[in-house]
Amino acid sequence: MSLLSLPYRIGTIGSRNAAVLAGSLAALALGVAAPHAAPAATLVDNLSATSVGTGAFGSSSDTDWLAQSFTTTATDYILSSVTALIGNGNVASSGNYIFSIYDDSGTGGIPGVNLGDILTNPIAGFPVSATPISTTASPLPLTLSPNKTYFLVLHTSGANDTLDWYNAANGSGTGFPTNFTASSDGGATWNTVDNTGPDQMMQILATSPPPPTPAPLPIFGAAAAFGYSRRLRKRIDSN
Repeated sequence: MSLLSLPYRIGTIGSRNAAVLAGSLAALALGVAAPHAAPAATLVDNLSATSVGTGAFGSSSDTDWLAQSFTTTATDYILSSVTALIGNGNVASSGNYIFSIYDDSGTGGIPGVNLGDILTNPIAGFPVSATPISTTASPLPLTLSPNKTYFLVLHTSGANDTLDWYNAANGSGTGFPTNFTASSDGGATWNTVDNTGPDQMMQILATSPPPPTPAPLPIFGAAAAFGYSRRLRKRIDSN
């Protein structure tokens, strides 16, 4: 059927079928704007590994900090979830424990700039035994650049004792960590990185940003479909 014969044939298919055709065109145009689900990625995961020890962070002066690195691949990611396995074996009872994400800022493998405190929770009532603590709350999501080293840093504020971050000898993930370091002066300076010992136990999940959709295309498609449906109705009414 040619497009030139379409107005004549429309009159023979009835208003209901024409309305269905117009609705389908509109749905097709709006479908162009529907975003694709962003693929998930596991950057780090050793939560199911067997713990071989702990590192202490906190203290009554909040000066003892721990940091474990992870890396991104050749694409950027949006951080979606962070989990660390920690415990309160020293029975600290005051203040907060804090998860932060740092970049290395070309510092040679140690934490550089704090990109955000992604979790702040009270220590009071925290279990003595190893407990996986997760965050998916604001200020996540956080965009991670390609081929870059980042750190999950655990520290405290107003604590009266240390907490424990468990470590393990193996794990998985496209950006599985290799560098561990600690600070005894609240992050002002960091120890030489260790890439031979066990890694702190954590899971870091991210998504790949969906490809951008040019804004004018869906709008143009929807407008064209709407205009065409109106012309169909006018032709039907005139027949």
